[in-house]
Amino acid sequence: MANKTGAWGIESVKFATLVSGPTVAGGKIGEKTLQAKSAFPTEWSAFVMKAIVKDSLSFNDNAPSTNNIEIEDSDNYYATLQSDAGTEGFTIQTYDMSEEAATFFFGYKKNSETGYVEEDVDFKLQNQAVQIVTKKTSEFPSRTFEWANMKLVVTKSGTIGKSGFPNINIECTKQAVFDAVTGKEMPSTRWK
Repeated sequence: MANKTGAWGIESVKFATLVSGPTVAGGKIGEKTLQAKSAFPTEWSAFVMKAIVKDSLSFNDNAPSTNNIEIEDSDNYYATLQSDAGTEGFTIQTYDMSEEAATFFFGYKKNSETGYVEEDVDFKLQNQAVQIVTKKTSEFPSRTFEWANMKLVVTKSGTIGKSGFPNINIECTKQAVFDAVTGKEMPSTRWK
């Protein structure tokens, strides 16, 4: 019987810096050719998310929108043009309020004189590569999903009280990746 094809539970969420530029591959002796590097990093260690909120990962893809052109001569559309490419991405939440999370998501830095972790007013969170690995069960194999270039919008929500923890919300939106040599768009999402 074939494996079931669903994905269940989160094993890990990891971030990595973006890959850029071509790699040089040798041809004949003394000859070099440029070949595009994969858009995906080989090391996923910029930040490893901890304390992921149960059932918080939700996909928020939006279909492309269209603009329907009408004319007086017909009751049907004259043309339908794609006006927006749509978006692909997901939102995930974490309870992790550690110094590492504050540093990665918000650019905070530890002040050695006061001991406080302080904001960096000039910090701007850069796009990141994101890897999600799902849990393996006896019925469902583990799946690895990777995005080569995601724009992150990070916010805090919730309350500090006895009913629960405040959390960090990370909204990830897929961005295009282009080959540095040819200028053509490269695949920027994969899974196995």
